[in-house]
Amino acid sequence: MLKCTNGGDWFKRHFIIFMVSILLDSTTNGYANPLILSNLVNVDRIRDLNWCDYVMSTLIDKRRIWEKNDKKSFTGPLLFLMVLYVDRVYLYRREIDRGIPTWKGWTTTPLRARETEEI
Repeated sequence: MLKCTNGGDWFKRHFIIFMVSILLDSTTNGYANPLILSNLVNVDRIRDLNWCDYVMSTLIDKRRIWEKNDKKSFTGPLLFLMVLYVDRVYLYRREIDRGIPTWKGWTTTPLRARETEEI
């Protein structure tokens, strides 16, 4: 990835592999997830991939795997779960400016206040 100084197709492939492996569909061994590679042949089609379905099916599949052995780490889409929890789980009344993307209203101040209330 560091050798791709001018961007281009290889940078896009490396970036997607990195993002998927870290944020959406990590592996228990810490290596990059190779399952996404077949979708990266034509980088112009990356934007056409059904990322919502990918996140949801990954969440379901990883939960099933984790349920079989909950002593292992959960390797599903943790960023999605964190954003969903913070934005949609209500324990106390709070006012958050809604925006797109979802986390736009969640600045450091309301996140710290929420952490203080819940912990």
